[in-house]
Parts: sequence; C-alpha cells; structure tokens
Amino acid sequence: MKKGILLGCLFLFATCAFSQSFMVGMNTIIADKNGVCIGFDPANQLVIRSSFGQPPAIDYLNKDSLAIEGALNNGAVAWGALGAFGIGVGPDGSIVAMDHIENPEPMLSLIRWTSYTDVNPMMCVPANSVPFPRGICVIGTGSEQTIFCSGANVNDPINVFTTADGSNFMFNYSVGSKAASQFGGQRGVAAYIGNGTPNYPQFIFGCDTDFGGDVGIHYFERLAGVYTYKGKLNTKAIDSLAGERIISLGVDPGIASTSEATGEAPVLIALGNHIGTSTPSALYMFELNNFSEVAVHAFDMAGNDVQNYGSIALDTENNRVYFTVRDGANHTLGYADYTVPPTPKKPTAASIWAMYE
Repeated sequence: MKKGILLGCLFLFATCAFSQSFMVGMNTIIADKNGVCIGFDPANQLVIRSSFGQPPAIDYLNKDSLAIEGALNNGAVAWGALGAFGIGVGPDGSIVAMDHIENPEPMLSLIRWTSYTDVNPMMCVPANSVPFPRGICVIGTGSEQTIFCSGANVNDPINVFTTADGSNFMFNYSVGSKAASQFGGQRGVAAYIGNGTPNYPQFIFGCDTDFGGDVGIHYFERLAGVYTYKGKLNTKAIDSLAGERIISLGVDPGIASTSEATGEAPVLIALGNHIGTSTPSALYMFELNNFSEVAVHAFDMAGNDVQNYGSIALDTENNRVYFTVRDGANHTLGYADYTVPPTPKKPTAASIWAMYE
C-alpha cells in the first residue's frame, strides 16, 4: 500500500493549508554536466538520470542516497550529441529517451529499454518522427503503454505515441494548436488517466518557461472523445511568479477512498521559479479534483536557481519528488517528500441511513 508521510514538522517547510506540504530531504550540487533529465523506476525503486553526450551517460541511482549504482547499456544505439535530452520511465520499469542523431540533422527518435538491465535497447519509433522533446512521460504497460512528448518549440503541441505490441510505437495524435492559442508545452509534459485510459487519459498537461511564449502550465481535458483546451493552471500564492519558468511536471494519481479508509487526492506537482531572492526556486502542488493550488515550497537550490534545463520525477508509492537542474558545468540533484490532501471515506448504506435517524 502507498505510504503516507504526515509529520507535524512539515508545516514549517511549506506555505499551505491543511496537511499538504513539501520537505526537502536532499539538495546537492554535483560538479558534472549530467542531470539534464530524471525519471523514477517504480518497478525496481531506482532513480534514472540522463545527460548530454555521445554516447550519453544514463545512470541509475539509489533512491535514498542518490549514489550511482550503475549505468544503462547503450547497446548498438547511434547516439547524437544531444542524446537522452528527454527521458521517461514507465510503471513497468521500461525507459524511453530521446536520441538526437546529428547526421543528417535533425534526425530524432526514441530509444527504449525494457528495463534498466536491458543490454539491447531499440529504436521504438521510426527515425525523424519525433519533434524535439525536452520532456517525456510514459504511462501504461504492454499494448496500452503510451509515450507523451513535449513540443519542439515554445507552446508547441504535445505529441502522443501508442503501440499495438508493447515494443514498437507510432505517432497517434497531438494535443494543442499554437495558431489557435491552445498551447501545449516545450519543457514538460504529464498525463492523468482519471476516467480515461492510458492511450487517452482524461487530462494532459504541458509547461513552458519564459522564451517569449505563453509561459506556465497548460492543460487539456478529453470531453466527448475530443481534447479541449482548458487554459492555464497558474501558481496563485502571493509569493510565486504566476506560473513563469515551470520546467517540469508530474502527476500522482492518489489513492481511492473506501468505506473503511480515507484516500489521497490526485495531484499535479511542478518545479519552477519563485520570486523570493533568497529562495528563487519552488515546488508547487495542485489538487486535480478541483484544480486549486494547495501547496508551494520555496527553497534555495544548492546550485543556481531553476533555469531552462532540468526535470522532476515522482515516486508516488512513497510520496517523494526527485529533481535535477542543470547549471552550466554543474547540476543540482535532490528530492523532497510530500503529503497530499486526503479524500473522505465513501459512505455506506448504514452511514447514510444513520444521517436520517
């Protein structure tokens, strides 16, 4: 069962109501250029960290100490200089990374490992069928596994790839239209299945930084079989930057309540800028039952503040968000534990009758 982390001291670390909060447990600067993207492998309880390079170093780390335990095998993959710029990890432990082939440029593809022990990763989509993704989200397993890729440029549509055999993926659909001011996102992407399916989740989210586009978190809801643009999901705390420089997103689907136990609300977690000069970075939390901001935790990155390269990954079983932020020749690596809003027990027939006695 998913663990909840509810400690009284957490209230000291977040500006929020009730019990939802963040508490940073590790925040370390590392003197190398790794840490462009990060993912979490729930099947094997490992943190996956990617980098630039030809070939890129894609490490797997201990989930508590963040010490390197090994590296993925690149097999016969012909990596480009910007290989593994984006990375995503599925619930089954499969790993997907962007390959930016340089010659001819740009030839973009997605490389997929069935697990962190796979010695023969394969190109899982045809070459040059993927607009440059900085963010990748993988949900579902087997023939329902779905890969969501952020857009190539600011506010570009989010591109979705599905599979019939669990190994080979093809472009299925895109979400967003810049011309219609229905913005996707270049930096981050996330999906919440809700009342949908892994191939067609109820909500899809994208985010952008401040490269001149419409910054913030944008989202779409599937209604009557069509994805409808719902607008922006901006940070609302008075000490936030109203959604600017949101570089990454993740969804914790929560736990359904029962007649015997309370549940946990589904939430969207984001990493972005913060207006405080001494705390220039922040983690944000939005409850997806009502799309309200319920927690913000401003903190000072061990390296420079949130800029344009980095990502988060969620361990939803243990309520932990991992983050990495690239800073020139260095990167910051760390994690924060979080708590989420509870959902009430479901009423039983007996409890309903008791209301009228």
